[in-house]
Amino acid sequence: MQVESPQQISIRTPMLNCQLLVNVVSLVAGAAAAYLWWRSAIAQVTHAEAQRRNAGGGGLTVIGRDGVAVNILETMNVQSKWNRYAAISACIAALAQVVDSMLKIFF
Repeated sequence: MQVESPQQISIRTPMLNCQLLVNVVSLVAGAAAAYLWWRSAIAQVTHAEAQRRNAGGGGLTVIGRDGVAVNILETMNVQSKWNRYAAISACIAALAQVVDSMLKIFF
């Protein structure tokens, strides 16, 4: 059994704290991405809401899953917004995992 010197221990402790922090960032960002993609999946803008937003509205309208008239273009805009946030969050989670792997390799 090899005993670590005090210098090795003092270097290792901050690295473990960094790895823990990076893993927490990855977990939070991954959970946020899942939530944001769920929001994107359920987002819909009704025809009435689209008319209020656009002062007259217009655009293609269909009957949605619950029998309500849904404006497709406005719904796609809202879904696109949530998808963008989810992709950014997923990117942060992936980058945090890269940093974690690099910390494990080099330290």
